[in-house]
Amino acid sequence: MTGPDSALRDGDRATLGFADGINARLREVLCTLARRGAAIRQDDPQRARQILDALAPWPFYKGGQFLFDLLEWEDFMIDGEPPPILSRATFGKLLDLPVGWVDATLAAVETHAPGPLRPIVANPQVRWLTATAQSTLHGVVRGLTGLVAPPGTPGTEPDADDDTLPPLQSGFYLYEDVVLGLFDLIGSRLPHLGEPENPAPEEPGREDETEEGPTAPDQPTSRTENAPSIAVFPLEETFRVARVEDLEHDWTLRGDATLVGDDGLQLTPAAHDKAGTALLNVPFPSTAGVAVDFDFYCAGGNGDGFAVYLIDGASDTDVGGYGAGLGYSRGPDGKGNGVTKGWLGLGFDKFGNFSGILAGPCTEDVPKPNHIVLRGSGDRDTGFAHITGVAAPGGLDAVWTDRAHVQVLIIDAVVTVHVTRDDTTTTVFDGVDLKLAAGQAPVPETFKLGLSASTGGEVSRHCLRNLVVAMPTAMPLTVDGAAEAAAGSRISFTVTVRNDGPNDVPDAVVTGTTDAVLSDVDIAVSLTGGGASATSAGSAEDGTFRQPLDLPVGGTATITVTGTVDRAATGEVTCSAKIESKKCSNTSPDASDSHDTRLTESIPKDDLKVCRHAAVSIPPGAEGHIAVSVENPDDNPIDLANADLVFDAPTGFEWTGTMMFTYYHVDGQSQGSGGTTMSPSLEQGGRRLRSTGLQQLRADEGYVLTYTLGIRAKADAQPGRYTDGTAVVAGSRPLRLTATVQDPAQPRTFTNNDTALPVVQPALLEIKQGETGFLAVTVGFEQDTDHTLDSLTQQFTAPSGFRWSGFVSYSYYTGGRNTQGSQGDVQHKITRNGTILKITGIPSLKASKGLYLTYVLGLTAAEDAAPGLHGNGKAKIGSARVLTLHAMVVDEDEPSRCNR
Repeated sequence: MTGPDSALRDGDRATLGFADGINARLREVLCTLARRGAAIRQDDPQRARQILDALAPWPFYKGGQFLFDLLEWEDFMIDGEPPPILSRATFGKLLDLPVGWVDATLAAVETHAPGPLRPIVANPQVRWLTATAQSTLHGVVRGLTGLVAPPGTPGTEPDADDDTLPPLQSGFYLYEDVVLGLFDLIGSRLPHLGEPENPAPEEPGREDETEEGPTAPDQPTSRTENAPSIAVFPLEETFRVARVEDLEHDWTLRGDATLVGDDGLQLTPAAHDKAGTALLNVPFPSTAGVAVDFDFYCAGGNGDGFAVYLIDGASDTDVGGYGAGLGYSRGPDGKGNGVTKGWLGLGFDKFGNFSGILAGPCTEDVPKPNHIVLRGSGDRDTGFAHITGVAAPGGLDAVWTDRAHVQVLIIDAVVTVHVTRDDTTTTVFDGVDLKLAAGQAPVPETFKLGLSASTGGEVSRHCLRNLVVAMPTAMPLTVDGAAEAAAGSRISFTVTVRNDGPNDVPDAVVTGTTDAVLSDVDIAVSLTGGGASATSAGSAEDGTFRQPLDLPVGGTATITVTGTVDRAATGEVTCSAKIESKKCSNTSPDASDSHDTRLTESIPKDDLKVCRHAAVSIPPGAEGHIAVSVENPDDNPIDLANADLVFDAPTGFEWTGTMMFTYYHVDGQSQGSGGTTMSPSLEQGGRRLRSTGLQQLRADEGYVLTYTLGIRAKADAQPGRYTDGTAVVAGSRPLRLTATVQDPAQPRTFTNNDTALPVVQPALLEIKQGETGFLAVTVGFEQDTDHTLDSLTQQFTAPSGFRWSGFVSYSYYTGGRNTQGSQGDVQHKITRNGTILKITGIPSLKASKGLYLTYVLGLTAAEDAAPGLHGNGKAKIGSARVLTLHAMVVDEDEPSRCNR
């Protein structure tokens, strides 16, 4: 209360104001969390459900639901106008303090907790929760900075995807959405808890001692000093040497395994009753997952097969069973136990017994020759249960010229296996979850990798080479470009990549090739998201290009490759690209792509590039504008002073004689056209507009010329879309002009219906997804006013699915055909992720009756903009009524908007 009856003191009001601020901040936090959670639930419902199911048994989750209902937070969040979205950076600072408490508490418990409390810290559910948060959401809050910074401070602006966050939903989902949003933000900030170490059994009569004497039973042993690190990746071994000492890493060869030079690692010769194994004595962490790639050779007989296996990284092992065991599981008839502390064996079973009872427990004791088989965990004479098996595509016989290759992926105990032969890849196991396998041991903290093979009554020679062990991550890549382009033109290809996880890739590299007909090739990272960035400048020379990237989980990057096509070239020009990493193995089946652009006839050097940026859509008898741009991409001096500019209207239309023009620069700067005026002539009953007398085209200085042409639909024009208009500038190739006659019974009015200050959109922008065009807005002064134009607020909101590109040009005209030169440049500012454009400075000009101003504004359609009409933009000019802005996304098969 602030009236005369208020009993509040100044201190009371200050305290209440502080409380109001806290409540407003709390509402911003809760509503932001709920909207981010709703986005997760809608975009990835399976992930959302698994997170909530995992959290549901926990007391904090249940208690939170109780408090949420008790405190009536739903009404607190829903009632009133939606608050602004808080950025991830702001949340980062808000979370720093509680996360710091968690870090310090867990560190203290790990270091100083008495023995009875350590089992709680080591509880698998506690560790699973934090590990899940890390592995699923690693990198989500990467690089958090800033808290409640002043406006414009980096790190406090809403994120790029905030505009697409769904609105709040009251009821059952609201609490779950808050939890999902919080989980999303704090997941990767939680401290990592490793698996509890299994203490070695004490030797009788021995005490644990240090140099200072006996160690107390409760004294913790440090596990972090020698903890496995992802720095061990990648582990690469060609095996193309003759001695173990010459290998790149520490290996132990046992049994009949040996090195044979160019044939790599020979696990068995083609002889009876042989078994060999090669064990990599370098433990690597299991938390990051693992990808194992290698080439194989299997020929010379029918037995028995080879295997790639993983054991607990804290163990060592001898060769596993002969014959049926493939050197991993148990062998038949006392011919050897399985490996020690085995966790998984992938067998390439030529003879067929790795599927049967001779190799370990199974549900169907039937030999299955030429099968690829998974067997689970086991230890010497126990375990090694059969999990699943499939027929090997193309069998298992392979020599080096067959280019037989295997990729094994293990992520969170889920196994995927790809087999390649002659460049044809088959997924033989697609996400086998070992957590569901009966009797399967938990994932150990570290793995060691083993390679093995065996023979029995049948023989075969088994060799492997070109092994790579790396962290897995899926990085799909696509290459796109124009369907066709003219020889001699400058064309662009876009290479788009993303990281679907589960690991960050700081050393991603996109490499590619272009045809020799493409010269002057430039490469640039044109768009990034999700924390992705270029780690250095890209390079392009001699038909190849390269761009290093830092690509965190969820990160995306778009690389633009641009070059000039040889004028004599024919056929197609191709751009190919792939994405790789030294540290990570790219597990995406779409790691490479290419695009072909069909070449049309060559363009003469003096042929201007003419593009249509807006097509009129009006009812019969109404007037509008068509916008056309002209540029000289070949930088040849072309004097338009005496050249003809000829424009033929589409069927059902005639030109009004109004012709405005201005320049804009390629960097977004606009420039007035000066005092030059134009006096076009009308021919063929108004169907043709012809003009001469313009100064020299300034395209060689980076400027693009824009014409805005007045056009009228004839009173008797039939409704429909007409595409037979043309534009020819200084003898250029003809450009197709389109215009639409609306149905008089259902006209679309692009006006604000304000008689004092009418604002009109005289032309409908029609572009494809990802393209940029021009949207025109005309302001007409129908009454004399004392206000100058630069004193009016002028703000434009882009239609949904569109963003302002930054190109702004303008012209004045005073009715009829007279064009008034525009003096000086326009200043503008773009905010809200490109959706708001505000004119911040324009040359002073007294508004008078009959004066018209036309803005031509660059507008870009999003890559995923929905096809069709988008009619929810806005133009606000002073106190005039708001004008609704429209833009159309046309189909991909629409002809090009440019003549070259």
